This record gives sequence, C-alpha cells and structure tokens, in this order.
Amino acid sequence: MTPNAALSFILLGTAFLLLGHGQKGWRLWGSRVCCALVAAMGLLTLLEYTFSWNMGLDSILGSQPAGLAGAVESLRMAPTVALNFIFLATALLIHSRAPAWAQVLAISAGCIAFLAILGYVFGASILYQVSDTAPMAVPTALAFCLFSLAFLFRHPESGLMGRLLGKGPGHDMALRLFPVGFLAPLVTGWAITRAVDARWFDVDVGIAFFAILSVLVATGAIWWNSALLERSDLRRRRAEDKEEHVKSLNRELRVRTSQLESANQDLESFSYSVSHDLRAPLRAIDGFSRILEEESTALLPQSSIRHLGIVRAEVQRMDALINDLLTFARTGRKPLEKRTVPPAEIAREAALEVRGRGEDRSVEMQVDDLPPCKADPGLLRVVFVNLIDNALKFTKDRKPARIHVGFRKDPGESDQITYFVRDNGVGFDMRYADKLFGVFQRLHRADEFPGTGVGLAIVQRIIHRHGGRVWAESDPGNGATFYFALGVT
Repeated sequence: MTPNAALSFILLGTAFLLLGHGQKGWRLWGSRVCCALVAAMGLLTLLEYTFSWNMGLDSILGSQPAGLAGAVESLRMAPTVALNFIFLATALLIHSRAPAWAQVLAISAGCIAFLAILGYVFGASILYQVSDTAPMAVPTALAFCLFSLAFLFRHPESGLMGRLLGKGPGHDMALRLFPVGFLAPLVTGWAITRAVDARWFDVDVGIAFFAILSVLVATGAIWWNSALLERSDLRRRRAEDKEEHVKSLNRELRVRTSQLESANQDLESFSYSVSHDLRAPLRAIDGFSRILEEESTALLPQSSIRHLGIVRAEVQRMDALINDLLTFARTGRKPLEKRTVPPAEIAREAALEVRGRGEDRSVEMQVDDLPPCKADPGLLRVVFVNLIDNALKFTKDRKPARIHVGFRKDPGESDQITYFVRDNGVGFDMRYADKLFGVFQRLHRADEFPGTGVGLAIVQRIIHRHGGRVWAESDPGNGATFYFALGVT
C-alpha cells in the first residue's frame, strides 16, 4: 500500500466517523472536506495516468528510491485504487441525498477490490493490475472490501440494502440466493484451477466442469428456493383462511350479540311493564278482600273466612314476587356508577336494615374490616342485603345464628378481592349449586323457608355487571358460604 493510499484511507475513515456522530455543524463540514481531499487525490492520480503527467503527488509523503527513476512509479497508487477512492468519497458525499446511488458506488468499489483478491487467488494479474501500471495490493483490496461493507451496513434499511435485508418473501429469496450465487462460483473456480495446476485435466475440461457445476448449483438453488416459496405461500394462504374465518366468526358474534342485547332489553322492558301493571289489580284484590273480611265476619262461615285469608296471603306473596321482579329488572337497567367504596361500612348498614325487618332472634353478626373495591355503592348494598337476608332466613332454627362477612385474597388474582357471607344454617346439596342463582329457583320448600327465589339471581346479575363472579359452597346441615369477587381498580 502506497503512502498516498494510506493517507486516503485515514481521511475516509475520519469522514466516516464524523458522519457517525451526526450530520450537522463542524462534523458535517469536516467530513465533506476529508471526502473532497480523497476524491481530488484519486482524480489527479487518474489524470496522471491518462496524460502521463507527473504532478508530484507521489512524493508528498515520501521520495522515490534511487535507481527506480523512469521505471513504474513505485509510490503512485494504482488506477483501480484511485478509482475506488473516488467512488467511496463520492458515496459518502451523496449518501444522505441519494442513498441508492451511494450504495451503488460502494458496491462498485467493493467489487473492484474483490476482483483484485480473486486475481491473486487464481493467478490472474489482469484482475488486479491494469496494463503495466501499479497493481492493487492485497492489503489495499481487503481494506476496500471492509470499508464498502461498513458503508453498506451503516444504513441497511434504505437503498439497495433495504431490498436485501428487509422483510418479505422477496428479501428472504435474496438472502437465500445471494450466498449461493456469490460463493458457489468462487469455490468451484478455485477448485478447478487447483486441479488444472495439478494437471488432473486440461483447461478445456476444467471450463466444461465449471459450466456443468454452475448449472447444477443454479438449478439446485432455484429448485430449493421455489420449494421454500411454495411452502411460504401455503402458510400465507392458511393464515389468510384462518383470518377470514375469524372475521366471519366476529361478524356473526356481533350480530348475535346485537340480537341478544335487543332481546334482553325487550325482556327487561316487558318484565318491568308487566310487573308494574300487575300491582294495581293486586292491590284492588287485597283491599276488597280485607274489606269483605272485616265487614262480613259475622255473616260468613269459618270456611269462607279462611278462604279470604288464603286469598289475601297469596296476593301479598304475589306482590312480594312482583317487587322482586321489579328489583331484578332495575339492576339491569340502572347505569353503573363505579367508584372506590368501603364494603365493610356498606355490609354493616345492610345488616342493620335486614335485622330491623324480622323478629328478635339470637344472631351473632361479624363483619370484618373489608378492603375497598371498585363498585356501584347502591348496587353493592343490594348484594349484601340479599346475601345477609338469605343467611338469616336459613339460620332461623339455629340458636344462636352465626353470620360472618369477610374476605380472602386468592393466589394469582392480585386485581380482585373475594368477599364472602358465611352462615351456620341448613346449607344445601352441592349437586344443585348451579340452580342457586336462577330466577325462581329454590332448593327448599316454601313452607319451610319463605321467599320468591329471586334474591340470589339479583346478586348474580349485579356482580356480573361489575365484571366479577359469584359462587357458593355448602355442606348440608353445616351452613353455606356465598362468595363474590370484585376488582380493586
């Protein structure tokens, strides 16, 4: 490597490093100055070769050894070296405005250097020396190859490199074929050259071997690539079919969801209207039955009076059922107003409300300090009222009745808190647990434990509207525990 070539590499490296720290201010101008000096050095050297000039460039960093005057200029860089410096300097100057052309220049410089290396490998001087001019040295050729690769991989997402290293089937094909097309002829040519030098066969046979091997390698690469493309296209078609199937299912789901929401709204409106309209005639029946019972007691036989009492009792039971249906309908129609609430305070208020309705009983009520959650306070109060009322109802034969309102943290559910209402009542058979939360579903006879069978359905609807879940556990004769989980955020 000549001193001028070494200086040019230093200037190119400096320009490359300056550009790597940004393209503004003094770094940009410093990089441009270095590139301009390198390009000028290469251009002037080519002019010296073309017009047989001697501008003294060869002696800038050193003098020509004695005895070599008139011989091939020993300190002058090779014309291919000068051309490569022009290409790389120009590439650095235009890379921001024309990245594709800059990469073309860098690839050209790399190809010239690579041909020089091949010339040394195969003993072909025409690849590294033009006529009787100075040859491109092996270290110089290697330096050009490394510099060209560094430039190309500086911005691999743009220009020609973007097509090679991007994403997609075309890029995948380029990555598969490029090593084959690059290495196969090189390895094959080197092997055949060594065989010819060893006199295993003459040059004509070697050329024939090279042609045959090249055809076989190219055919194999094309077949392999076509198989991979076919497999990739098959995967793409399968993915598209699955995507279309998912879209079809989503469309069907949206239609059915819309139909279900409409049906639920119609059902809730119907339930609310019917329940509301039934209360007026029920009040009339109850009122006239009470008047008839009060004014005609002396005139009616005892069997008729008993029948009037049954009528009034059934009317009142029907009124309670309608009230529960109205409550059930309202829980679905009332908009949620979720905020952070104190469940312990709400549970204590609900317990006082429920205790105030019934007879004086021996009840041990325990309400723990419950952590806060995100819920609608009014609807959460309805949940506690129904669960505590349910516990009081099924502990009427217990002395004392024990009701415990608490909570637990289930593992793996850091975003939810599970609350429970536990009692020591009669319990239920777990085989029928799935019926507990259905409307009008009862696991005990009405004459044993009165009720309408709507309270737990109201609890389930409220919890589901909050995005939580509700369930129950029991052992017949040993009480029951009702759980519900709500989010903390």
